[in-house]
Amino acid sequence: LVDGSLSKPKARDSSFLAWDRCNTMVLSWINNSLDVSIVQSVIWMEATYEVWNDLRERYYQRDIFRIYKLQEEIYSMKQGNLSITAYFTSLKSLWQKLDNFRPIPRCSCAIICNCDLIPTMKAYRENDYVIRLLKRAQ
Repeated sequence: LVDGSLSKPKARDSSFLAWDRCNTMVLSWINNSLDVSIVQSVIWMEATYEVWNDLRERYYQRDIFRIYKLQEEIYSMKQGNLSITAYFTSLKSLWQKLDNFRPIPRCSCAIICNCDLIPTMKAYRENDYVIRLLKRAQ
């Protein structure tokens, strides 16, 4: 619903009522988590993915300086006196922040591809994380 991959079925479709119920529930969750002033700008939208895309375009930041700072923190972090668990948790938090700024794109081809590019990119990124973890661990 949120990413638009589960499109709205036609009103006569047997799955329409279930889709509509889920869409309404997710819209409610999103709207209840937003500030009133923001809700007023999206309340007229009927589909969850419309609201989500609007919010993403409005608030998603591709801040190169923030990305630089996160990468610098990741590359300079050392385990030091931290336990391996605390060290990993700190690194994982930085990785998640970086992933929010630079998510792996989804395939948007008209014909769904099966080239495994996205899983391969995810695996490369995870391998990079393991290398960084091990390189700076004592």
